[in-house]
Amino acid sequence: MENNKQYMIQLSEMPLGKTELRFHIDDDFFANKEYSEIKKGTAELKLTIDKQCELFTMLFEIQGQVEVACCRCNAMYMQPVEKTFKMFVKIGSENKEESDDVIVITKEMSEINIEDWIYEYIILSLPIRCVHDNIEDCDQEVIKYLEQDNEKSEQDNDEVDPRWEKLKELK
Repeated sequence: MENNKQYMIQLSEMPLGKTELRFHIDDDFFANKEYSEIKKGTAELKLTIDKQCELFTMLFEIQGQVEVACCRCNAMYMQPVEKTFKMFVKIGSENKEESDDVIVITKEMSEINIEDWIYEYIILSLPIRCVHDNIEDCDQEVIKYLEQDNEKSEQDNDEVDPRWEKLKELK
């Protein structure tokens, strides 16, 4: 899979100090991601790059919404995403990832592609459990089934296995 050229940042051409870039993320962005749970969404990304001598501090500010499956009823809905992430790119002797938010590149590497970072940050912006804000917005057939299943489980728990009753008599 080839990365999109519009997310290439020309680091060698960046002036010292802060530079602000803006990107619009849409359905096409997510459609290009294989095996992604997200296929639709829109978001605005404000990327502020602060260039110091051999260090680039990148501040990603993401705001938008993506379509995900509700963990309660499995119906698709639009989940708001809003998060800020910071990434550091250092100039060094070899290309390597020092940590989750620090990478080292060589001076010869004049550009960097941020597309995968954008996708990763959008995924990290999602809550652990994605559910509709109101249960009324969920697929009501699924909710009814879950409630019936829950009642059945409670009834099953009320019944005591006779073997346990015999064991209690041994006290």
